[in-house]
Amino acid sequence: LTDLGFEKAKILSVGNPSYDTSFQNAQKLKNVKINPSEIKILILTMTVFGENKERTLKHRDFFIKEIINQINKSGKKISITIKIHPTNENYVEYKNLIKSIDSTLEIHQKEDLEKYIENSDIIITPATSTAIISALIYRKPIIIWNVYGVEEDVLLKNKLVIECKDEHDIIPAIEKALTFQPSTKKLEDFYTQYYYKTDGKASERIADKIMEIIGHNK
Repeated sequence: LTDLGFEKAKILSVGNPSYDTSFQNAQKLKNVKINPSEIKILILTMTVFGENKERTLKHRDFFIKEIINQINKSGKKISITIKIHPTNENYVEYKNLIKSIDSTLEIHQKEDLEKYIENSDIIITPATSTAIISALIYRKPIIIWNVYGVEEDVLLKNKLVIECKDEHDIIPAIEKALTFQPSTKKLEDFYTQYYYKTDGKASERIADKIMEIIGHNK
C-alpha cells in the first residue's frame, strides 16, 4: 500500500473479520484425539479449473469419485460427509454424481460449514480456500489432494497440511493425518503473517476505528 502512495500512518492492521467466529469458537474447543476405528472424513469440494469447462468438471468429478472409491474399497470404518464449497455450485450435479458412486452418502450445501468442520476428524480438499483456513484454525488435520499439481498453495508452502500427490495414496494420507498436527508456534507464526491476530476481534477493531474516524470528523 505504501508503494502505491498511501501514508503508512493512515494504514491500520485489523485482521480478517471472516475468521472471527472460527477463532472465537476454536478457543473453546479441547484437543480431542481421533478414534482410528471410526474416522469421520469431511470432503470439501472446490473447483480446480482446467483449460475449459469440460476439463474443469472432469477434474471435479474425478476428485470426488476417486476419494470415495479408495475409501470404500479400503475396508476401513470411515464415514464420509460431503460439503459443497463454494455454496453456489450446482447441487443437482453433485447429487447425481454422488448417487452414482455411493447412494448412502449425504451431501450438504447451504448448512453451517463450521458445524461440519467441528464434527469431523480429517478434512480432504483439492486446494486451500477460506473454508480450509477455518479448518486449520480448528486444528483439524487437512489433506490437500494435489493430484492436479496446484502451485503456490499457501498451506502446502508453509507445511501445515498433508499433501497427497497420487490418487491411490489417499488411505496412507488419512493414516498419516491421524497423528498429524503442526506445532502451535508454526500456526501462530502463520496466523500473524496472514491474519494479524487470533483473538477473533477483527470486526471489533474495524468498528472501533470507524467510530473514531466519525468522532474526529464531527
